Amino acid sequence: MTTYAFLVKNDTLEDISYRTDYPEEVIHPRTVFKDGILCVYCQKEHVPLDDFIRRLAANESGLWVTGYRANGRQSTITFSKRERLIISSRLRKLLEEIQSAPVLDAPISDSVEERTSSATGPEKSGDISLTLEELQKRLVRQAAIGELGEQAAMRHEHLRLYDRLCPNPTAYITQVSKSDVGASFDIKSEFQEEVRFIEVKSSTSRENSFFISENERETLKKLGDDAYIYLVMVDESNPTQSRVIKELRNPFGDDLRLALQPTAYLAKLEDESADA
Repeated sequence: MTTYAFLVKNDTLEDISYRTDYPEEVIHPRTVFKDGILCVYCQKEHVPLDDFIRRLAANESGLWVTGYRANGRQSTITFSKRERLIISSRLRKLLEEIQSAPVLDAPISDSVEERTSSATGPEKSGDISLTLEELQKRLVRQAAIGELGEQAAMRHEHLRLYDRLCPNPTAYITQVSKSDVGASFDIKSEFQEEVRFIEVKSSTSRENSFFISENERETLKKLGDDAYIYLVMVDESNPTQSRVIKELRNPFGDDLRLALQPTAYLAKLEDESADA
């Protein structure tokens, strides 16, 4: 079973867009079946899609895949050329979840506590046992919940501007995550004298905890009173009932205290030549 098969549409990974050289076109990585396995043609080898997604999450250097132009000719998609690359919001969030594994989002309803309480065999206090398949399924679900959360936040913002007598909210709200994966916020809302840069955090329960990257923290802190975090409770059985349950303005300012707890560290080997 291919965990990330939901990313494939028309034999392409449309969540990855690449702008080619002249004549300029936007192409997507192609997928093929090799020995019954869904694969991406990557560096002269057919890489199973699940392995490719994990390599992409690991920021593998020199990574490239094959896409096709409108005339059917092959073209190389080089992931090191960031200025030509656009990764969709849902894939970006999925990659972030993979990068932070095995730390899992506590607000997800089928929680770590449920997993350990149903496990068989000897357990240690606080021990978390997850198979790779279980982890992959949970990451896919978290990405889907994140997408539903952004949709709910967009609806919330439309209604908020309607209440402010905005004649056409669509013209004043931009889902930035669809076009700029490095923006560190998901939505920009600008009407009259008010601007909101909104980062969306989604879960399936009413929780006061969420994960935030260092880049997001720095960006939102610089934006000050224009920065917002929308906490969204997602209803998976009826997504239209998903709703924003809290608006946090200037989340890293002095008036709102957030307790930050490190969950990961960047480890870098020192230059051994310096000791020579």
